[in-house]
Amino acid sequence: MSFLDGKSLEPQQVVSEKNTRENLRPDLTATLADGTQLFIEIFVTHAVEPAKAEALDNVMEIDLSSVNRDQVLDIVKLKDIVLKSAPRKWYRCSWMDTQLEMSPDKQALDAKHRQDKDRYLRQLEAAKKERREHEEFLKSLDEKRRAEREPFIEDLQKALRMAGEGKADEFRDRLYERCARDIRKTQRLMESFGFTQTTCPLHGSEFSTKGDWIVKTHPLIWKAYVMKEFIMMAGLGSSFSAGRIANEVQKWFGFWPWMERLAELKRRDNDRRRLGQQRLLSNEEAAAIILPVESMVAFLDRLSGRPYGYLEKLRGDHQYIVRYRNSFSLQADYFAQLYKASQEKAGK
Repeated sequence: MSFLDGKSLEPQQVVSEKNTRENLRPDLTATLADGTQLFIEIFVTHAVEPAKAEALDNVMEIDLSSVNRDQVLDIVKLKDIVLKSAPRKWYRCSWMDTQLEMSPDKQALDAKHRQDKDRYLRQLEAAKKERREHEEFLKSLDEKRRAEREPFIEDLQKALRMAGEGKADEFRDRLYERCARDIRKTQRLMESFGFTQTTCPLHGSEFSTKGDWIVKTHPLIWKAYVMKEFIMMAGLGSSFSAGRIANEVQKWFGFWPWMERLAELKRRDNDRRRLGQQRLLSNEEAAAIILPVESMVAFLDRLSGRPYGYLEKLRGDHQYIVRYRNSFSLQADYFAQLYKASQEKAGK
């Protein structure tokens, strides 16, 4: 008899309508050589009832509902239909499960499944380990970053405050009061050289530029020194770099120590950024820290433009050439132009 997927076997005994221990009566009870009982239901007009299918184990249904009268009258055809070709299905079959468990194909499939599962679990564990290691690596980087930043926290807070609106101007005003005596001394010196007229700051030093407060004196003092040494008393066509000016200002005046410390931190941060490493500074912090050379560049660029025109900036690493050095006449012309413009505006 065909039982499942083309497999067939010969029952040792087949009994019709035999009561089971569950007090149920299947159409046929087939006993196999190993003593297993298979219950066979013939579906003509009614399929197996759910209660019977649930109560009995090893229940197979043979579907004869579509067999016609001619086929029934032909005993040979009917036998072939019942034993081989009729549709059949299992409702519950622990015997077939056991057979499948024992089959080489099932064992090979289970072995492959175990291998696939083991490989998947190893891959999953490896991915978890890699993720943990990456998280630990990021955590160590973050801890290292915090440790490197820790000595500079107070300095960074100062820089951020100074970057606030109007804070640099307030700081310059306090410097002016503290350095008033040296400012007057510088003014008299510039007048004695004929670089400016009485009571007027040296033309080019009077306006604030970005970061000019990072020097440990008032900008009127150190800017006048730079202009005297590198422009007024230098030959036309002489050149210098912003880096050289920063070194001279450092030597004669110095920069605020806390800003020097932050400048070194910013240089390290820039190196990290170029190498694609984790940065030490936020964008806001980096913008608030002014390198000494950046302060000098801001001042020298101002001297290169109108209304000054003392310098010409060259391409490259912040190089400058002296193109004009008569500050007194240039200053007089400048104030004359301002006066003329104010008169014209008043006359309108």
